[in-house]
Amino acid sequence: MKIRFMRSVFVCLIIVSLLILPAFIQAEDQKIRVVAEDTNVRIKPDLRSDIIASPAVGMVFDVERKIGEWYEIVFPSSAGISITGYVHEIYVEIFVEEEEPLPKFFISLSGMYSSVQAGYDYEYKFLDYWGTPATIYDSIENSSAVGFNIGFGFFVIPNIEITAGADLCFTSLSGKYGYDLQNWHPPYDIAYDEVLTDAKFTEIIFNFGANFHPITTGVIRPYVGGGISYIMAKMDLLDTFNRDWGWDIYGFWVDLYDVLTTKESINKLGFNVKAGINFAVSRNIFIFSEGRYIIAKTTVVHHWVNENIDIDLGGISIIVGAKIGF
Repeated sequence: MKIRFMRSVFVCLIIVSLLILPAFIQAEDQKIRVVAEDTNVRIKPDLRSDIIASPAVGMVFDVERKIGEWYEIVFPSSAGISITGYVHEIYVEIFVEEEEPLPKFFISLSGMYSSVQAGYDYEYKFLDYWGTPATIYDSIENSSAVGFNIGFGFFVIPNIEITAGADLCFTSLSGKYGYDLQNWHPPYDIAYDEVLTDAKFTEIIFNFGANFHPITTGVIRPYVGGGISYIMAKMDLLDTFNRDWGWDIYGFWVDLYDVLTTKESINKLGFNVKAGINFAVSRNIFIFSEGRYIIAKTTVVHHWVNENIDIDLGGISIIVGAKIGF
């Protein structure tokens, strides 16, 4: 019974808060403007109380609270002392400050840090040298890239922004190319050699989409969005290599050399999601930070064995820069 009573009290308190608190907050933020020439501010919320001021038409006051048909206001006297007074609602109107319109167009320039997911780990087994098992392995490690971004946005309504932009990033990916050749005699180790190299990677990403801005005023203005991304990438892929080999009393030996790569062009249409924050420096200038994730997976042909390998051109990017509005 006690628990049920406490639950009922709690529900009543929530209902009362929902009914009273919004009205209190609204009154606290309200302003009123004098619209009648015979307006008087009285010492009490009563038409028979003493008059302490007769404000001119157009004067604006902050409302402390609303008591029935009266507004309680505080204003400075000629002596510089704050005085509390009351004015009847028939002499005033609610005053709403007109906000300066937001810019419709924005251009942005920023730097970016991106996680490149274009790495792969490929292994191909085959028979070589009179049926001896052999393996070619080719691997590229994921890395990070730096670059820059340029973009623009257009607000179709105050909360919805249509965006477009382009990214350019570049890096070197650590590559490893190897060749294994199993010996004829099982007790002996596999003969192998490998070469380490840098695979150059660049990409240009064209992004199109929309942002939703739940807050369009204040210093901090978050947003979320998404859209499509078209990626044009170039990446060094293994083309061919040469090797010397021989044998002795311990089995085969291998010497890998002349590793050749080709610059492969990889294009892919993908999708992006993003979230960010605009920091208002002024009405037209913003510093912003944005996180973006692109989904764009594709396949390319491995030149050495003419088989497909999976490449992920997407990943996470962190963008920091500035926006200017017009």
